[in-house]
Amino acid sequence: MRIGELAKRAGVSVQAVRFYERRRLMRTRRRTLAGYRIYSEQDLDSVMLIRKMQRFGFKLVEIRRVLQLWILPSDSGGASPYQRGSHQCLHEALKLGEKKLETMNDEIRSAIQIRDELVEALGQIRASLNAPTRRELPQITRSPSDLPPSPNFSLDSIPRCRLQNALNVLITRGTRRIIGADAGLGLSQRSHISIRRHP
Repeated sequence: MRIGELAKRAGVSVQAVRFYERRRLMRTRRRTLAGYRIYSEQDLDSVMLIRKMQRFGFKLVEIRRVLQLWILPSDSGGASPYQRGSHQCLHEALKLGEKKLETMNDEIRSAIQIRDELVEALGQIRASLNAPTRRELPQITRSPSDLPPSPNFSLDSIPRCRLQNALNVLITRGTRRIIGADAGLGLSQRSHISIRRHP
């Protein structure tokens, strides 16, 4: 198959396949007379495995070490040490996977610790925002004994005509139902009520 078909079946772009080749994650394939590279089913399996390991968080150098177990030659150019699916190959792959898992767990624990520190810092900021500032002084409730004395008040300080008018209004509006016809008082009688000043 050509590179376009390989990329489509593996679910990656053509640029991704070429990138894997440049990083020596795939074997170099022969070219046709027209200059096209021909890929095999084994290449398709390699690309799909590379994609899956990238999703698991493996770095390219870690992916290469796994592929060198049965697909890629060693860094010195030697052949792969194991056959695909053999007990030794699976055992070595398991060790590499467990090592990666341990590294991921350490990163997760570190991330949780950093998250907890951030939560604590944000809590301190919220507490400082809710705390009263120096300008916001608490209100003090004063008892009546603490209040300053009010000035002396006397009816003599109010003009007599104003007192008379105010009393007439109160009598007319507020006591009509009480005095009314039962008391036998007319409006004319109530209008002549006067106030005497105290000696």
